[in-house]
Amino acid sequence: MGLTHAKIRSLTRAGRYGDAQGLHLRVSAGGTKAFILRKVVDGKRRDIPVGTWPDTSLAAARMKAAEIRLTIERGEYQPEAQEKKAPTFKEIALETHAVLSPGWRNEKGRRVWLQRMENHIFPRLGSKKIDQISRADVIECLSPLWTERRETSRKLLQYLNSVFRMALAKNLIENNPANTDALRGALPRLPMNRENLPAVRWQEFPSVYEAVETSKASLASKLCFAWVSFTLVRGGEGRGAQWEEVTPLEERLWRVPGSRMKTGKPHNVPLSDQAMQILNKAEALRDESGLLFPSPMTGRPISDATMMIMLHKLGLKGRMSVHGTRSCFRSWAYDQGKPREISEAILSHSTGDLVERAYIRTSALELRARVLSEWGAFVVGS
Repeated sequence: MGLTHAKIRSLTRAGRYGDAQGLHLRVSAGGTKAFILRKVVDGKRRDIPVGTWPDTSLAAARMKAAEIRLTIERGEYQPEAQEKKAPTFKEIALETHAVLSPGWRNEKGRRVWLQRMENHIFPRLGSKKIDQISRADVIECLSPLWTERRETSRKLLQYLNSVFRMALAKNLIENNPANTDALRGALPRLPMNRENLPAVRWQEFPSVYEAVETSKASLASKLCFAWVSFTLVRGGEGRGAQWEEVTPLEERLWRVPGSRMKTGKPHNVPLSDQAMQILNKAEALRDESGLLFPSPMTGRPISDATMMIMLHKLGLKGRMSVHGTRSCFRSWAYDQGKPREISEAILSHSTGDLVERAYIRTSALELRARVLSEWGAFVVGS
Protein backbone atom coordinates (compact mmCIF):
# COMPACT_ATOMS: atom_id res chain seq x y z
CA MET A 1 0.00 0.00 0.00
CA GLY A 2 1.36 3.43 -0.93
CA LEU A 3 1.54 6.62 1.08
CA THR A 4 -1.41 8.80 2.02
CA HIS A 5 -1.58 12.24 3.59
CA ALA A 6 -2.93 10.77 6.83
CA LYS A 7 -0.19 8.14 6.97
CA ILE A 8 2.55 10.71 6.40
CA ARG A 9 1.22 12.85 9.24
CA SER A 10 1.12 9.86 11.61
CA LEU A 11 4.62 8.53 10.90
CA THR A 12 7.06 9.14 13.76
CA ARG A 13 9.43 6.18 13.68
CA ALA A 14 12.68 6.76 11.75
CA GLY A 15 12.93 4.77 8.51
CA ARG A 16 11.92 4.57 4.84
CA TYR A 17 8.33 4.19 3.77
CA GLY A 18 7.58 3.23 0.16
CA ASP A 19 4.99 4.77 -2.14
CA ALA A 20 5.29 3.54 -5.75
CA GLN A 21 7.79 3.37 -8.60
CA GLY A 22 10.77 4.05 -6.37
CA LEU A 23 9.35 7.01 -4.43
CA HIS A 24 9.93 6.80 -0.68
CA LEU A 25 9.38 8.97 2.37
CA ARG A 26 12.40 9.08 4.65
CA VAL A 27 11.73 9.92 8.31
CA SER A 28 14.88 10.92 10.21
CA ALA A 29 15.53 10.36 13.91
CA GLY A 30 14.93 14.08 14.42
CA GLY A 31 11.46 13.86 12.87
CA THR A 32 12.27 15.42 9.48
CA LYS A 33 10.25 13.88 6.62
CA ALA A 34 11.64 13.99 3.08
CA PHE A 35 10.70 12.39 -0.22
CA ILE A 36 13.42 10.56 -2.15
CA LEU A 37 13.39 8.66 -5.42
CA ARG A 38 15.44 5.46 -5.39
CA LYS A 39 16.55 4.62 -8.95
CA VAL A 40 19.45 2.98 -10.75
CA VAL A 41 21.39 5.49 -12.83
CA ASP A 42 24.34 4.37 -14.97
CA GLY A 43 24.47 1.10 -13.09
CA LYS A 44 24.51 2.74 -9.63
CA ARG A 45 21.59 2.92 -7.23
CA ARG A 46 20.97 6.48 -6.16
CA ASP A 47 18.70 8.21 -3.67
CA ILE A 48 17.57 11.35 -5.46
CA PRO A 49 16.11 14.17 -3.29
CA VAL A 50 12.58 15.09 -4.31
CA GLY A 51 11.46 17.48 -1.56
CA THR A 52 10.81 17.92 2.15
CA TRP A 53 7.34 17.38 3.59
CA PRO A 54 5.13 19.35 4.21
CA ASP A 55 6.73 21.99 1.92
CA THR A 56 6.41 19.39 -0.83
CA SER A 57 3.02 17.68 -0.83
CA LEU A 58 2.56 14.01 -1.71
CA ALA A 59 0.98 14.97 -5.06
CA ALA A 60 3.86 17.32 -5.87
CA ALA A 61 6.41 14.68 -4.88
CA ARG A 62 4.78 12.11 -7.19
CA MET A 63 4.77 14.59 -10.05
CA LYS A 64 8.41 15.56 -9.55
CA ALA A 65 9.43 11.90 -9.22
CA ALA A 66 7.69 11.18 -12.53
CA GLU A 67 9.64 14.00 -14.21
CA ILE A 68 12.95 12.68 -12.84
CA ARG A 69 12.13 9.13 -13.99
CA LEU A 70 11.45 10.48 -17.46
CA THR A 71 14.82 12.27 -17.64
CA ILE A 72 16.53 9.04 -16.51
CA GLU A 73 14.74 7.02 -19.21
CA ARG A 74 15.83 9.57 -21.82
CA GLY A 75 19.42 9.45 -20.58
CA GLU A 76 19.28 13.14 -19.71
CA TYR A 77 19.68 12.85 -15.94
CA GLN A 78 23.02 14.24 -14.72
CA PRO A 79 23.84 13.10 -11.17
CA GLU A 80 27.00 15.22 -11.18
CA ALA A 81 24.85 18.34 -11.37
CA GLN A 82 22.89 17.14 -8.34
CA GLU A 83 26.07 16.48 -6.38
CA LYS A 84 27.43 19.94 -7.12
CA LYS A 85 24.41 21.43 -5.36
CA ALA A 86 25.54 20.02 -2.02
CA PRO A 87 27.05 22.84 0.09
CA THR A 88 30.27 22.48 2.04
CA PHE A 89 30.40 21.79 5.75
CA LYS A 90 31.62 25.34 6.38
CA GLU A 91 28.68 26.83 4.49
CA ILE A 92 26.18 24.87 6.58
CA ALA A 93 28.14 25.63 9.77
CA LEU A 94 28.00 29.37 9.11
CA GLU A 95 24.28 29.11 8.35
CA THR A 96 23.78 27.16 11.60
CA HIS A 97 25.62 29.85 13.54
CA ALA A 98 23.54 32.60 11.92
CA VAL A 99 20.27 30.81 12.74
CA LEU A 100 21.07 29.71 16.30
CA SER A 101 23.32 32.44 17.71
CA PRO A 102 20.60 35.11 18.20
CA GLY A 103 19.15 32.86 20.89
CA TRP A 104 22.42 32.57 22.83
CA ARG A 105 22.92 34.63 25.97
CA ASN A 106 25.98 36.70 25.10
CA GLU A 107 28.36 37.85 22.39
CA LYS A 108 31.23 35.83 23.85
CA GLY A 109 29.41 32.56 23.18
CA ARG A 110 28.79 33.56 19.56
CA ARG A 111 32.43 34.52 19.09
CA VAL A 112 33.87 31.41 20.77
CA TRP A 113 31.67 29.10 18.65
CA LEU A 114 33.22 30.47 15.46
CA GLN A 115 36.76 30.57 16.89
CA ARG A 116 36.65 26.91 17.90
CA MET A 117 35.27 25.87 14.54
CA GLU A 118 37.95 27.91 12.72
CA ASN A 119 40.74 26.45 14.86
CA HIS A 120 39.72 22.79 15.08
CA ILE A 121 37.00 21.82 12.59
CA PHE A 122 37.16 23.92 9.43
CA PRO A 123 40.80 23.00 8.59
CA ARG A 124 39.74 19.32 8.32
CA LEU A 125 36.07 19.40 7.34
CA GLY A 126 35.33 22.92 6.14
CA SER A 127 35.79 22.35 2.41
CA LYS A 128 34.16 18.90 2.32
CA LYS A 129 30.67 18.55 0.87
CA ILE A 130 28.25 18.12 3.76
CA ASP A 131 26.89 14.88 2.32
CA GLN A 132 30.38 13.40 1.89
CA ILE A 133 31.42 13.54 5.56
CA SER A 134 31.52 10.19 7.32
CA ARG A 135 31.65 9.11 10.94
CA ALA A 136 35.32 8.27 10.40
CA ASP A 137 35.95 11.89 9.37
CA VAL A 138 34.36 13.14 12.59
CA ILE A 139 36.42 10.72 14.70
CA GLU A 140 39.62 11.72 12.93
CA CYS A 141 38.78 15.39 13.54
CA LEU A 142 38.08 15.00 17.27
CA SER A 143 40.68 12.38 18.23
CA PRO A 144 43.69 14.73 18.62
CA LEU A 145 41.82 16.80 21.22
CA TRP A 146 39.60 14.25 22.88
CA THR A 147 41.59 13.40 26.00
CA GLU A 148 43.90 16.42 26.14
CA ARG A 149 41.27 19.15 25.99
CA ARG A 150 38.17 17.61 27.46
CA GLU A 151 35.89 20.65 27.63
CA THR A 152 36.83 21.86 24.15
CA SER A 153 36.16 18.37 22.75
CA ARG A 154 32.76 18.19 24.41
CA LYS A 155 31.79 21.58 23.02
CA LEU A 156 33.03 20.73 19.53
CA LEU A 157 30.90 17.59 19.47
CA GLN A 158 27.88 19.71 20.39
CA TYR A 159 28.70 22.13 17.57
CA LEU A 160 29.08 19.30 15.05
CA ASN A 161 25.75 17.84 16.09
CA SER A 162 24.01 21.17 15.58
CA VAL A 163 25.51 21.56 12.09
CA PHE A 164 24.53 18.06 10.98
CA ARG A 165 21.04 18.48 12.44
CA MET A 166 20.69 21.58 10.28
CA ALA A 167 21.80 19.53 7.26
CA LEU A 168 19.24 16.84 8.13
CA ALA A 169 16.50 19.45 8.35
CA LYS A 170 17.46 20.75 4.91
CA ASN A 171 17.35 17.21 3.46
CA LEU A 172 21.06 17.35 2.57
CA ILE A 173 22.11 14.19 4.43
CA GLU A 174 20.44 11.00 5.59
CA ASN A 175 22.32 10.38 8.83
CA ASN A 176 24.12 12.46 11.44
CA PRO A 177 27.78 11.28 11.51
CA ALA A 178 28.35 13.11 14.81
CA ASN A 179 25.52 11.32 16.63
CA THR A 180 26.80 10.73 20.15
CA ASP A 181 25.38 7.21 20.43
CA ALA A 182 26.98 6.24 17.14
CA LEU A 183 30.39 7.48 18.31
CA ARG A 184 30.25 5.68 21.64
CA GLY A 185 33.10 3.17 21.77
CA ALA A 186 35.02 4.82 18.94
CA LEU A 187 36.31 7.57 21.28
CA PRO A 188 37.44 7.16 24.91
CA ARG A 189 34.79 7.89 27.49
CA LEU A 190 35.32 11.34 28.99
CA PRO A 191 35.35 11.31 32.80
CA MET A 192 32.89 13.61 34.49
CA ASN A 193 34.51 16.74 35.89
CA ARG A 194 33.12 16.86 39.40
CA GLU A 195 35.83 19.05 40.91
CA ASN A 196 34.27 21.98 42.74
CA LEU A 197 35.71 25.47 42.47
CA PRO A 198 37.83 26.23 45.54
CA ALA A 199 36.29 27.92 48.57
CA VAL A 200 37.56 28.47 52.10
CA ARG A 201 35.52 27.46 55.16
CA TRP A 202 32.75 29.97 55.74
CA GLN A 203 34.34 30.99 59.04
CA GLU A 204 37.39 32.20 57.08
CA PHE A 205 35.52 34.22 54.48
CA PRO A 206 35.55 37.55 56.41
CA SER A 207 39.37 37.36 56.41
CA VAL A 208 39.36 36.78 52.64
CA TYR A 209 37.05 39.76 52.16
CA GLU A 210 39.27 41.98 54.27
CA ALA A 211 42.37 40.85 52.36
CA VAL A 212 40.75 41.82 49.05
CA GLU A 213 39.47 45.12 50.43
CA THR A 214 42.92 46.18 51.64
CA SER A 215 44.83 44.81 48.62
CA LYS A 216 46.53 46.87 45.91
CA ALA A 217 44.16 45.58 43.23
CA SER A 218 42.21 48.08 41.11
CA LEU A 219 39.18 49.71 42.67
CA ALA A 220 36.94 48.07 40.05
CA SER A 221 38.24 44.58 40.90
CA LYS A 222 37.87 45.06 44.65
CA LEU A 223 34.37 46.53 44.38
CA CYS A 224 33.26 43.80 41.98
CA PHE A 225 34.42 41.09 44.39
CA ALA A 226 32.56 42.84 47.21
CA TRP A 227 29.43 43.14 45.06
CA VAL A 228 29.47 39.42 44.32
CA SER A 229 30.11 38.73 48.02
CA PHE A 230 27.01 40.66 49.13
CA THR A 231 24.63 39.75 46.30
CA LEU A 232 25.77 36.11 45.86
CA VAL A 233 25.33 36.12 42.09
CA ARG A 234 27.65 34.19 39.77
CA GLY A 235 30.87 35.91 38.76
CA GLY A 236 29.85 36.70 35.19
CA GLU A 237 26.52 38.10 36.33
CA GLY A 238 28.27 40.36 38.83
CA ARG A 239 30.98 41.54 36.43
CA GLY A 240 28.33 42.55 33.90
CA ALA A 241 26.19 44.54 36.36
CA GLN A 242 24.87 47.83 34.93
CA TRP A 243 23.66 51.05 36.52
CA GLU A 244 20.31 50.87 34.76
CA GLU A 245 19.66 47.56 36.55
CA VAL A 246 19.90 49.17 40.02
CA THR A 247 18.04 52.40 39.18
CA PRO A 248 16.24 53.93 41.01
CA LEU A 249 18.68 53.40 43.89
CA GLU A 250 16.07 54.10 46.57
CA GLU A 251 14.30 50.85 45.68
CA ARG A 252 17.38 48.93 46.87
CA LEU A 253 16.78 46.27 44.23
CA TRP A 254 19.02 44.87 41.50
CA ARG A 255 17.02 43.56 38.55
CA VAL A 256 19.24 41.12 36.61
CA PRO A 257 17.66 40.39 33.21
CA GLY A 258 17.23 36.79 32.13
CA SER A 259 19.59 37.36 29.19
CA ARG A 260 22.50 37.61 31.66
CA MET A 261 21.46 34.83 34.02
CA LYS A 262 22.71 31.26 33.71
CA THR A 263 19.14 30.08 34.24
CA GLY A 264 17.83 32.38 31.51
CA LYS A 265 15.27 33.78 33.95
CA PRO A 266 15.22 37.30 35.47
CA HIS A 267 16.55 37.49 39.04
CA ASN A 268 15.77 40.26 41.52
CA VAL A 269 18.33 40.79 44.27
CA PRO A 270 17.41 42.83 47.37
CA LEU A 271 20.35 45.05 48.27
CA SER A 272 21.65 45.04 51.83
CA ASP A 273 23.30 48.03 53.52
CA GLN A 274 26.68 46.56 52.58
CA ALA A 275 25.69 46.25 48.89
CA MET A 276 24.40 49.84 48.87
CA GLN A 277 27.77 51.02 50.21
CA ILE A 278 29.46 49.31 47.27
CA LEU A 279 27.17 51.23 44.90
CA ASN A 280 28.15 54.50 46.56
CA LYS A 281 31.85 53.72 46.09
CA ALA A 282 31.24 52.62 42.48
CA GLU A 283 30.08 56.15 41.63
CA ALA A 284 33.77 56.96 41.19
CA LEU A 285 33.92 54.47 38.30
CA ARG A 286 30.92 55.76 36.30
CA ASP A 287 31.59 56.16 32.60
CA GLU A 288 29.78 55.90 29.26
CA SER A 289 29.82 52.08 29.37
CA GLY A 290 26.99 51.99 31.92
CA LEU A 291 28.80 49.21 33.85
CA LEU A 292 29.09 49.29 37.62
CA PHE A 293 32.65 47.98 37.46
CA PRO A 294 34.22 48.77 34.07
CA SER A 295 37.74 47.55 33.47
CA PRO A 296 40.21 50.45 33.87
CA MET A 297 42.07 49.08 30.82
CA THR A 298 39.29 48.36 28.33
CA GLY A 299 36.09 49.96 29.61
CA ARG A 300 34.41 46.58 29.21
CA PRO A 301 33.43 44.20 32.03
CA ILE A 302 36.34 43.01 34.16
CA SER A 303 37.52 39.62 33.00
CA ASP A 304 37.28 36.46 35.05
CA ALA A 305 41.06 36.11 34.71
CA THR A 306 41.61 39.53 36.33
CA MET A 307 39.54 38.51 39.34
CA MET A 308 41.32 35.18 39.60
CA ILE A 309 44.78 36.79 39.43
CA MET A 310 43.77 39.18 42.23
CA LEU A 311 43.00 36.24 44.51
CA HIS A 312 46.17 34.40 43.47
CA LYS A 313 48.31 37.42 44.41
CA LEU A 314 46.78 37.26 47.88
CA GLY A 315 48.05 33.69 48.30
CA LEU A 316 44.61 32.16 47.76
CA LYS A 317 45.39 30.07 44.68
CA GLY A 318 43.70 26.69 45.06
CA ARG A 319 41.92 27.89 48.22
CA MET A 320 39.42 30.48 47.02
CA SER A 321 37.62 31.53 43.83
CA VAL A 322 35.08 34.23 43.06
CA HIS A 323 32.42 31.53 42.65
CA GLY A 324 33.49 30.19 46.04
CA THR A 325 31.67 33.07 47.74
CA ARG A 326 28.41 31.28 46.93
CA SER A 327 29.67 28.08 48.53
CA CYS A 328 30.76 29.99 51.65
CA PHE A 329 27.32 31.59 51.91
CA ARG A 330 25.48 28.30 51.42
CA SER A 331 27.51 26.59 54.15
CA TRP A 332 27.00 29.57 56.49
CA ALA A 333 23.25 29.57 55.83
CA TYR A 334 23.01 25.84 56.55
CA ASP A 335 24.92 26.11 59.81
CA GLN A 336 22.84 29.13 60.85
CA GLY A 337 19.60 27.23 60.24
CA LYS A 338 18.33 29.46 57.45
CA PRO A 339 15.42 28.01 55.42
CA ARG A 340 16.73 25.99 52.51
CA GLU A 341 14.21 27.48 50.07
CA ILE A 342 15.32 31.03 50.92
CA SER A 343 19.03 30.19 50.64
CA GLU A 344 18.51 28.51 47.28
CA ALA A 345 16.39 31.43 46.04
CA ILE A 346 19.22 33.82 46.93
CA LEU A 347 21.54 31.69 44.77
CA SER A 348 18.94 31.60 41.95
CA HIS A 349 18.53 27.84 42.30
CA SER A 350 15.21 26.06 41.73
CA THR A 351 13.84 23.92 44.55
CA GLY A 352 11.13 21.27 44.69
CA ASP A 353 9.37 19.59 41.79
CA LEU A 354 7.32 21.34 39.10
CA VAL A 355 4.10 21.04 41.11
CA GLU A 356 5.69 22.50 44.24
CA ARG A 357 7.21 25.40 42.31
CA ALA A 358 3.85 26.13 40.69
CA TYR A 359 2.38 26.81 44.12
CA ILE A 360 5.23 29.06 45.25
CA ARG A 361 3.98 32.35 43.81
CA THR A 362 6.28 34.69 45.73
CA SER A 363 9.99 35.43 45.32
CA ALA A 364 10.14 36.01 49.12
CA LEU A 365 12.04 39.27 48.69
CA GLU A 366 11.61 40.35 52.31
CA LEU A 367 12.91 37.04 53.66
CA ARG A 368 15.82 37.05 51.22
CA ALA A 369 16.65 40.65 52.15
CA ARG A 370 16.78 39.69 55.83
CA VAL A 371 19.14 36.76 55.22
CA LEU A 372 21.37 38.82 52.91
CA SER A 373 21.55 41.56 55.54
CA GLU A 374 22.67 39.06 58.20
CA TRP A 375 25.23 37.57 55.82
CA GLY A 376 26.59 41.05 54.98
CA ALA A 377 26.94 41.90 58.66
CA PHE A 378 28.82 38.63 59.22
CA VAL A 379 31.24 39.33 56.34
CA VAL A 380 32.18 42.83 57.51
CA GLY A 381 32.16 41.84 61.17
CA SER A 382 29.45 44.25 62.33
